[in-house]
Amino acid sequence: MSDNKSPIITLHWLEKSRSQRILWLLEELQIDYKLKLYHRDHSQRAPEELAKIFPLGKSPVVEIDYQDGKESRKIAESGFIIKYLIENFDKDGKLTPKNKQDTDDIDYYLFFTESSLQPYLTALIVHKVAVSKAPFFARPICSQFAHKIDESYNAKEAIIGFKFLEEKLKETNGEEFFVGNKISGADIILSFPIEIAFESERLQDLGFHPTEYPLLDKYLKSLKSRAAYKNAIKRIEVEGNGEFKISAT
Repeated sequence: MSDNKSPIITLHWLEKSRSQRILWLLEELQIDYKLKLYHRDHSQRAPEELAKIFPLGKSPVVEIDYQDGKESRKIAESGFIIKYLIENFDKDGKLTPKNKQDTDDIDYYLFFTESSLQPYLTALIVHKVAVSKAPFFARPICSQFAHKIDESYNAKEAIIGFKFLEEKLKETNGEEFFVGNKISGADIILSFPIEIAFESERLQDLGFHPTEYPLLDKYLKSLKSRAAYKNAIKRIEVEGNGEFKISAT
């Protein structure tokens, strides 16, 4: 994509967010793109500038200027972005599913991750931030209250999800990826919550024990060893001058 009619792709990247996996996907696809980096505000929310890009004011958001008369697009929601980029820019078929069954399986993981797994992890993070912002005198009570909710519900539901994923990896009989024995949108979408699980002291205090998930551990290490994964991290370090935090934990 080097001619003058090549689309201009811009990723609006927010620190400590799911946008990092979209950056990784762009590196896997080996296409040119631009980055716009954003810090979170003092309340750990996305800055107001993102609402000017897309009404929901969240990240990731990808802008695509086709430059060939086709209407430009702004797309949001991680699952949709992943699906759209692969369907429209995977020129070598690297991440494109091989058949209908693989397509269905990948779509399932796109939905599962954002609806049945990520919300519980997000709740854990929100509760942690909320407790830290509580008045000093009320912090112990708020901490106990949040801990009880997370222990009895959010962490339990998240752990159910990770046990499910560990079993799904067992079903692949040693294959490196979740679907079709090749990297796909399923791996891109799942990378973020799995990484949170293995890095989050809070989740581990609430019952997630990394040693009980040897296949997920091996899987995550394999993803992190990929050149594109490393390149995505390096891109933030270089363009952000080391001032942006990638990890959400």
